[in-house]
Amino acid sequence: MQAYAQDDWLGLARSLAAAPEGCLEAWISVPTEPGADGAWLTTRPGMKQVFARIGGNVRPMPEVNFNDWNAWGKKHPDVSWFERGVRARAEMEKAGYDFNRGDRWALNEVPVAALRSGADRDAVRDLVRGLQGRSRSPTGVVYVVMSMQSDSMTAELKKQLAGWYAEAPFWAEMRKAVVAWSVEAYASVLDTCAPDTTARQQVAALHAYAFSAERVAERLALPDEAAVHAVLRRGVPLANGAWSWADAYGYTAVSPQTMKRFVALQVAAMGQTLPGDDHLTVGFAWAPKRPDGVGEAAYRRDLAAISAAVRDAVVNQNRTRDRVKLEPCRHPGASLADWTG
Repeated sequence: MQAYAQDDWLGLARSLAAAPEGCLEAWISVPTEPGADGAWLTTRPGMKQVFARIGGNVRPMPEVNFNDWNAWGKKHPDVSWFERGVRARAEMEKAGYDFNRGDRWALNEVPVAALRSGADRDAVRDLVRGLQGRSRSPTGVVYVVMSMQSDSMTAELKKQLAGWYAEAPFWAEMRKAVVAWSVEAYASVLDTCAPDTTARQQVAALHAYAFSAERVAERLALPDEAAVHAVLRRGVPLANGAWSWADAYGYTAVSPQTMKRFVALQVAAMGQTLPGDDHLTVGFAWAPKRPDGVGEAAYRRDLAAISAAVRDAVVNQNRTRDRVKLEPCRHPGASLADWTG
C-alpha cells in the first residue's frame, strides 16, 4: 500500500510495521521541512534510517509539493520547472535516497487546474522529467487533486478530462516516471453512509467515485496502447484515512468505530491488483486531527486503533479478498447510540 502523510508518518509506519510478515508492504510519503526563502522545499534528513529501524516492510517517500515549488518559482522566475525537478531530486539524494536502487519520490498537489491549463500541464510534465532524471525505471508516485465525492462528474469535467487524456506528450512522460498515479478520492462519511444502505451498496458507491476519472478514459476513442492507458492502469486511488475532519478531506468527524468501518469499506472498494503485483494495492491519506473536547491520551489511543484498522483491512483483503465480512458505516445523522457502537 501507499500513504500520503500530512502528519504522524512515524506513528502510521509503526502501526503498519506490525503486519504479519509478508502480508503488507507500505510506502509512506514524508513532507518537507522549512527551507530557503521561506518555502518548504528541504527533504527531511535521516528518514530512511528511522524507517529501517521501525521495520523492513515500511519505506519513506520524500515529498515534492507542486504548490511549494510554484511559490518558490515566483521568487526565482529564471529557474525552469525542469530545473526545479532536478534541484528537488538533488535534495532527496543528498538526504540519502537512491532512486536507481528502489527508492521512490512522491509528487503532491498536482493541481486541478491542470485539467484546464496547458501551462499547468507543461509545468507538471517538466517537473516530473526533472525528478525522474536518468533513471530507466519509473521512480515516482503522483497525487492528483480531484473533485470531492459530493460533486458529480459533470459534463464540463468530463470534457476537461478528455482534453487532458488526449495530450500524448504529457502521458508519455508520466509513463516513463510514474510507479503509481493516485487521484485524491477523499470520500465522505456523509456521502457514503446513507441511512438504510448496506455495506455492499456503500462499497459500490465508493468504487464508482474512486474510479470515475478512469471510466472517462475508458470511453474515449484512444488506442489501447496510448500512454494514458498505461498510466491509468497504474492507478491507485488515494482513499480517506484522515480523521477527524469536517472539511478539506471529506467529512470524517465521526466516532473511531465509524471511522474504522469506513476504512474497511474503502479498502474493499478501492483496492486492486496492479500488473506484476500479487498483493492488493491501496492508497490512503493520513492526516490526523484531534477532535474538539478529546484529551491527548484518548486521541492517541483512538488514532492507533484507526491506523491498525487500515493495516488490518489491507492484510485481510490480501489474505481473503472479497470473503471479508464488512459492516456498513453509520451516517452521523443517526442517533449517537447508533453510530458509536
